[in-house]
Amino acid sequence: MLSAHLVAHLQGRDEQAILAEVTELLQERFDIAHVTLQVEQAGFHEQVHQH
Repeated sequence: MLSAHLVAHLQGRDEQAILAEVTELLQERFDIAHVTLQVEQAGFHEQVHQH
């Protein structure tokens, strides 16, 4: 089981596609079958803290 935040430069990429890729990679490489992932766009925290 793994829970994580992913920081990504989305640049038009679909969040669901990123989640699917990372989930598959974790399963194949590390045998982690259950994951909870949250995708955040790079720079998100800097933008939030400015307001």
